[in-house]
Amino acid sequence: MQTVVKTKVEFKVYLELTEAEARAFEAIIGYGWEPFATFFYKSLGSYYLKPYEKAAKSLFSQRQDIIYQLYNIDQVRKAVENVNTNPGLDIAPEERLPSPEEPVNH
Repeated sequence: MQTVVKTKVEFKVYLELTEAEARAFEAIIGYGWEPFATFFYKSLGSYYLKPYEKAAKSLFSQRQDIIYQLYNIDQVRKAVENVNTNPGLDIAPEERLPSPEEPVNH
């Protein structure tokens, strides 16, 4: 009987992006893999990117997730701006928190 031992070591890198970096990333991957690769290979050659083509395609497949997160950021920003410009908007008077200037009645 022969024993075969296989070992697999896998590393993952987690990348945290600022909003601006996420928007830049979305702008780059928004072209799609094929147009990007065609331009990249024509302009810069394939030496550096070709070995990582499968991984690069995977990065481009993340576009919908990035768009979703950016949409959420936009919605939160609109909500905050709305509250800042219209205090108490869509909040019944009894549900509003008192402003710092209003006395609190217990």
